[in-house]
Amino acid sequence: MGLFEKQALPALRRRAARLGACRKALDQWPRTREELCEFYFAYIGFCIEHDFPTCEYLKRHFDGLMQQHHIFVEGEFERRNPRRLSAGGSSRGTVRYDGYETGWVYARHNARLRVEAAEHAMVFVDVHDLAQVEVVGRSSHAVRIFRRGGVVRTQGRAEIAEQEEAR
Repeated sequence: MGLFEKQALPALRRRAARLGACRKALDQWPRTREELCEFYFAYIGFCIEHDFPTCEYLKRHFDGLMQQHHIFVEGEFERRNPRRLSAGGSSRGTVRYDGYETGWVYARHNARLRVEAAEHAMVFVDVHDLAQVEVVGRSSHAVRIFRRGGVVRTQGRAEIAEQEEAR
């Protein structure tokens, strides 16, 4: 067990507790960086609401690993058919879905994201803060956008339902 697992993970857990994380999350707290990347998506609502962990923290402690788990906070990226993807910070990217794939995409902060859905893909896009998202629909598929902030543009032959969170 490395220094991060011995010191940083417990400190991060204490911070989550101070922010009001639920008992279940605290009881299931991860023991490794890899587990924390998966945990991030399991409790994405809390993470988004509290900006937890911050982009700076993720860059400092998870650079290289977070990208393998489809978590981006800076730089450019392209991915095809990820089950889940989080674009935050100043990241820029394109995410493509095709076939019978299903995915959840989260765009936050100042991220710029292009989401392409083709064939029979089903994609859920959650947009926050000042993120800018372009959704391109091709063929028969479904894209549902939950806009809680940011800017969303759509193009193509897509049946897109947009929902805004009541504030």
